[in-house]
Amino acid sequence: MFKPVLFLFILISTTVARADWVYNRPEVGLGFSDNVYQDDFNKKSDAYTWFQFTSKYDAGDSTWTGRIYLNLYKSEYLNNYAMYSLRRGSEISADTEMFLSLGGLAYLKQDKGATDESYNNFYLAGYISKTVKEGSNYKINVEPGAKFITYPHLDRRVDMTAYVGSDITWQTRSTTEINPYGEIGYVFSNQGYYSRRYVALGVMWNEKLHDNYSFTLDYYIRNTVYPNRTVSDILFTPNRTGRATGKAFDIHESIGLRQLSASVTKSFLEYELTAGYIYAAETSLSELEKYRENQVYISAVFEL
Repeated sequence: MFKPVLFLFILISTTVARADWVYNRPEVGLGFSDNVYQDDFNKKSDAYTWFQFTSKYDAGDSTWTGRIYLNLYKSEYLNNYAMYSLRRGSEISADTEMFLSLGGLAYLKQDKGATDESYNNFYLAGYISKTVKEGSNYKINVEPGAKFITYPHLDRRVDMTAYVGSDITWQTRSTTEINPYGEIGYVFSNQGYYSRRYVALGVMWNEKLHDNYSFTLDYYIRNTVYPNRTVSDILFTPNRTGRATGKAFDIHESIGLRQLSASVTKSFLEYELTAGYIYAAETSLSELEKYRENQVYISAVFEL
């Protein structure tokens, strides 16, 4: 699946006029994670490097954006993977755009499978971005969409996600921008074990500093509930005599994710340097998916 998309991306890149490119951006980065498998039961730290190339092409009535991303670990090579995508955007009206995309993820050594999403997969997706309200210093967007994902090495699993997202761009002053965002969705799977509903909320703060420096802070939370997974528990409560009594019950599996990231970027004429930190923590009622992870990284993005 990865090779046909890569071939198509290279073919488009080599057959169109350079004047029509909006940008071509190679990126290289170095990082370190204290929990590369996102698993507290098998916690391993490692350094990693990534390479990314992003191109955007203006075709007149539409735009095409392609991305190839390669992530390589120093020691934990079983976690090496590649991601790829190709997206077409077109304007429906002055305040509405439609996007269609295809892409996927491929582990280079084996199908990892530590979480519900971390298997080799291929997807087709589409969504509409509509500006519902705009003022002098703010803009509100709503994005309904759907995504189909197939996992070829996981018993013919196919997931379909229906979701609605929204975000606000709020320019509080000339150097400060605040972006609250959120999304609700449901994942329908032909294997009921993977069906789930989720709610995600976040807020991003961007601050332009002096001498071409900028600072970004992003906080994100998500709660996911699996209606076809149950967790058994016993609740002990005192009765009127003071003696504790127990009651067994089953509840749906629920997984919560919290993520905080911060970065500082220095902009030059033809490239940007970024240093950042990411903290992520996940908890679940069953405690099967539970981890904490800290990452630090530096990266350079070039404009060709």
